[in-house]
Amino acid sequence: MASPKTKTKRNCDLGRVVKPRYQTCRAYGHAWEPIDVEKESPTVYLQHLRCIRCQVERTIEINAKRFESRPRGYRYTNAPDYLLKGGRLTIEEKTRLRMSELERTVQKPRLRLVRHTG
Repeated sequence: MASPKTKTKRNCDLGRVVKPRYQTCRAYGHAWEPIDVEKESPTVYLQHLRCIRCQVERTIEINAKRFESRPRGYRYTNAPDYLLKGGRLTIEEKTRLRMSELERTVQKPRLRLVRHTG
């Protein structure tokens, strides 16, 4: 049986390796949890979030007066090897990674594949 690193390399084209601890986030997106809020001005707040799976941190600026929010940036202090050389995954790479995640998920004993016969 192939190791997760080998399996990931095969399923994520161009020889780029997504480490096992980041596969779910790379395939489906982060699971954000609020960790802190700062008041930057009377109407502007900075909300700090952390992914519960991979520990990447994100900051969002929220303008309470204009009811707007916008991203302010990401921090990879707790996930130093999250970023990939060559930038974001291509659509093909992400699809291959999702297929790998799907196969891994179906192999878990508590989950089963349900076939739709409708």
